[in-house]
Amino acid sequence: VGTDGGFAEWMGWFAPYDRDVVLVAADAGQAGEALTMLRRIGIDRVSGYFAGLERWGESGRPLDSIEIATPGGLEAELQSGGSPVVLDVRSDDEFASGHIDGAVHLHLARLIRGERPEIDRDAGVTVVCGSGYRSMIAASLLKASGYGRVRNLDGGMNAWRELVAGEGSVAS
Repeated sequence: VGTDGGFAEWMGWFAPYDRDVVLVAADAGQAGEALTMLRRIGIDRVSGYFAGLERWGESGRPLDSIEIATPGGLEAELQSGGSPVVLDVRSDDEFASGHIDGAVHLHLARLIRGERPEIDRDAGVTVVCGSGYRSMIAASLLKASGYGRVRNLDGGMNAWRELVAGEGSVAS
């Protein structure tokens, strides 16, 4: 969960209150900010932080990443007759106000609580939210749950609407 955006809100949903949390931060200043935000919401069991993933990888520990999908690339897949799985993790109201045709909807809060979408874990999935922040959290959860190819839509629905507004790919 990135420290920008709704860090405290999402950590309140996500972080365990009964286990230690270790922060990954760019530096001591960012770790201190995150620690303050966590303490404000009652998450006191922060056992430390480490700066940068480079050191983690250099130590020989495994790293993984989330692929970034572009709106143009996803649109090209849809236009070519492909059927990429799109998972929309926005709220019910956001989804109802417009979404990518054929998208599966499952609010991020439900993912955090342990629900998983009824999609083939090996088919690959592109996750979307409003801007890309919540969908990155969701993509990380899916990847940790054993879903194969997981992508985050860069810029989310904001970027999607800019690209395809008026082309009929956004349901109203």
